[in-house]
Amino acid sequence: MIATNPSHQTLSNNALQKRAWPLLVAISCAATSFLLILPSRLFSWQSVVVTIGLTVIFALLWVALGVRGERERRPEKIFLVIWWVLLVSEEIFDPFVLPKFGVEAAENAFAGRFSVAAYGEAAIWLLAAAISLLCLVRRPDYIRGLWSKPYRWLALFGLICVASTYYTPQPLFALAWAFKLMLVIVIVKTSASFLQSTKDLTTFFQVTLLGFLLLSVVPLAIALINPTYSDDGRLGNIAPDGLSAMGGTLFLIALMLFSMSRKRWLVPVALVGLTVMIFAGGKTAIAAGIVCGLLYFLLQGRLIPAMGLIAGLLASGAFIMAFTPLGHHLAWYLSSGQLSSLSGRAHLWKTVVPEIWQRPFIGHGYLASRFVALQVEKVPFGAPHMHNGFLEVLYNDGIVGLLVMSMIHIVIVTNLVKSFRRSRSTRDLHLFTIGCVVLYVNLLVNGLFNASFGGRAEAPFMLLLALVAISENLVGMASDPREALVQNAE
Repeated sequence: MIATNPSHQTLSNNALQKRAWPLLVAISCAATSFLLILPSRLFSWQSVVVTIGLTVIFALLWVALGVRGERERRPEKIFLVIWWVLLVSEEIFDPFVLPKFGVEAAENAFAGRFSVAAYGEAAIWLLAAAISLLCLVRRPDYIRGLWSKPYRWLALFGLICVASTYYTPQPLFALAWAFKLMLVIVIVKTSASFLQSTKDLTTFFQVTLLGFLLLSVVPLAIALINPTYSDDGRLGNIAPDGLSAMGGTLFLIALMLFSMSRKRWLVPVALVGLTVMIFAGGKTAIAAGIVCGLLYFLLQGRLIPAMGLIAGLLASGAFIMAFTPLGHHLAWYLSSGQLSSLSGRAHLWKTVVPEIWQRPFIGHGYLASRFVALQVEKVPFGAPHMHNGFLEVLYNDGIVGLLVMSMIHIVIVTNLVKSFRRSRSTRDLHLFTIGCVVLYVNLLVNGLFNASFGGRAEAPFMLLLALVAISENLVGMASDPREALVQNAE
């Protein structure tokens, strides 16, 4: 066995960083020049935020490029940074895109009136794609097998979405998001090549945890700085269903990682997730988070922690209901008759069904649902999507897209069932499998009442796609746990 020379490795890392410095300086100078020559009508604090965001993200990638460690594993660090960047990119610039909700936001997108912040988000995707391509040129083995099982379903769904942008109501808007979707699929397949041990999975979920932490805390903090309240008693400047789902997912990831590592810093992170989940007021997300938290312990046969979780949830829920507007919202909701129509979702689904049957096989085009309130009469509450992941796919991509999306879910469920049965003798693998089960259930339940998958490739949909690769690798590790233990030791 040939020994590695640490000094040579350090020199290699230093040399790599020295070569990256001129590129970093060049990008900074280009960004500064861009701001100086920008027309006054476009120059705003948004453009400054875009430039700072791009520079910071490039700096993160540069740090990952020069990280100490085995040279052949350096691309793995880069892809983890890219995964995190794609997770949080929606929150880096979305707070600066106004309005964010409602018919006016749909009208701006339909007319092609995109803010500088929106272009900044697209620029991040392009930067991530360029760096990914450079890495894959040197490591083409990472992307081999994209058309093999089970990744062919991911690739096929992405291609269907790209093709359907040809006849969607706003092709440029849809094409940009289809580009991100394809990039996420490539990153998922690439990650599958190196997530081969529980140690690698822990690193991946820690990175994902940090992403969901930012996605949970930042929008709530911005909303509380200058709070506005809607008639139903909730914060009016957040998306309650989406934010509660983010908090619930953060809670479940922190719970899974804490069960494995017992690291104390995960406890406050889990509490932050619970607080955001309840305070945001998304009823489906709250129910899903509570049920999945209990399911995590019940699948392990641990009744006492499950009872402790129930007691903690009741205490925190009582406090929030007593001292925040959420109690007023719940009272309003029960007396308003919204429960019978699932907060208006039943009316929405009834309204769009005739539109679906007009083009049942190919749909109306990728992300056509974003403009349904503008193109279909009597759509309630200016819906920006179908509030159901499967119906979202059916409306946008037709029966063809729905069949492929169903196969993605079937692959995840099949793999997790296999891994659950085979991993009982290996503690860490079994905990990871149970954690992925509850994450999938959480995403599925939220997706039945909110378009958390099937549409834009935002964090919940990205995590669902990642579960395809993770569940596939869990089956492989559960079939030969000795291999996973060897890779952990390495």
